[in-house]
Amino acid sequence: MGFLAGFLSRERVEAARFLAHPLKELRKARKAWSLWALLEDHLVEEPSPKDLEAEASVGLIGGFLTEASDGCKPRETAAVTFLTGSGWIFHPKGWEGLAEALAGKPPPDGLKLAALKAYGCYLLAFASRKTFWLFREPMSPEPLHYHFSPKLFVFSQSKRHLWRLGFRRLGKLKPGWGLKAEAGGASTFQLASLHPEPARMRLTEALERISQSLQEAFQLRVEGLRGRAAVLFSGGLDSSLTAFLLEKAGLKPTLYTAGFESSKDLEEAEEAAEILGLPFKARVLRVEEAERLVEKAVYACERPNRLDVEVTIPLYSAAEEARNNGFNLFFLGQGFDELFAGYARYPRIAGGGWKHLAEALLKDVQELPENLERELATALTLTVRFELPAADLRLAVEALKAPPRLKVLRFEDSLRKRILRKAARKMGLPEALALKPKKAMQFSSGADKALRSLARERNLKVEDFLAEIFFKVFGFRPWEA
Repeated sequence: MGFLAGFLSRERVEAARFLAHPLKELRKARKAWSLWALLEDHLVEEPSPKDLEAEASVGLIGGFLTEASDGCKPRETAAVTFLTGSGWIFHPKGWEGLAEALAGKPPPDGLKLAALKAYGCYLLAFASRKTFWLFREPMSPEPLHYHFSPKLFVFSQSKRHLWRLGFRRLGKLKPGWGLKAEAGGASTFQLASLHPEPARMRLTEALERISQSLQEAFQLRVEGLRGRAAVLFSGGLDSSLTAFLLEKAGLKPTLYTAGFESSKDLEEAEEAAEILGLPFKARVLRVEEAERLVEKAVYACERPNRLDVEVTIPLYSAAEEARNNGFNLFFLGQGFDELFAGYARYPRIAGGGWKHLAEALLKDVQELPENLERELATALTLTVRFELPAADLRLAVEALKAPPRLKVLRFEDSLRKRILRKAARKMGLPEALALKPKKAMQFSSGADKALRSLARERNLKVEDFLAEIFFKVFGFRPWEA
């Protein structure tokens, strides 16, 4: 992901009021990011805090990782109307190609055309002196949160930037939806949706289509990368397949994992890395640092939810270790459980009929981008990029078209994701990894055990303990957010 934040005011105000904190966080990345600010129609590259002392009624700040070019600086596409965005456009010329295609087409026409034509994983914005037009691609985990009052509209990809300004009860742009904002008001509207139905096809055809879509999703994300990449690795099917397909696409990643002492992830991840023949690094987490890790996780994912925090602890810890070793770009295997029926509840749902499973999978895939906001928020905290190939629109469509009966057995199924496992074997993933049973990261990393222990020491329920941590980190209660 890149990053975007901005404001639109009826009165001219000092831009630093709304943009100084995002700039401070982005500047932590130093030379790894390309930064910019747009104050009305004046573009400032690599802005300093002093540049934001200028007064303006419209202001934007943004940046993107130079190794990935996962965003774009504002480009004028119509009279005093600028296009910018965060994320990737899969076009031979990327964001530049999209800007050329939208030249002379002001919003809302330009926004509708982008929603129809632009394949990628992105958040797009048009900015003029009086209006913002925003669009979130249907499978994009790129979040956008906003607040408006009678004289002001302000948005950010990070909730904590808005919380810091004192704003609560934030609005959020849904995947596939657009937003028109003016000083004092905002309206949302749906521009695209994801609703393919399962198709009739044989296993051989489904395997071919899934395998091709997987390889294309990875190849598109590897093309044009400059620099090294890491995989946040558990040694399970999803992260092993992610590492395997990256190497197949021409990028040899380093595998990073994190877990508490004696956790299963550490041992199993090392064994899987040996099978893949890829370099492996592990960060061993100590019980003594558990509370500090919980605080970091709550701050990073911006949520006090137990599952979110337990998943974020090993992700954040592994990514932090890799970043300290010079990595800025990370690939994750999250999302394949929703695409290919990996959770334990799916066989039970299938027991009521394949139609019920198809409906459940469609709902889960539609909600997947919002669930993955946790990962994107964590990446932004570390000023790195998390790439999630499962959040690929074409791959999601092919996964949903695959007959549900090819994904799980009815009632009971210890393996699940059967078509993904067969596709993995077809593409060459070793059998020992392709047939590995699913394990929940929060348990295998030891994060759940550590969190329960911390809460028990204070005679609190886990949920109450996390609420206290949230208050300590952000200065207000979760229910006030």
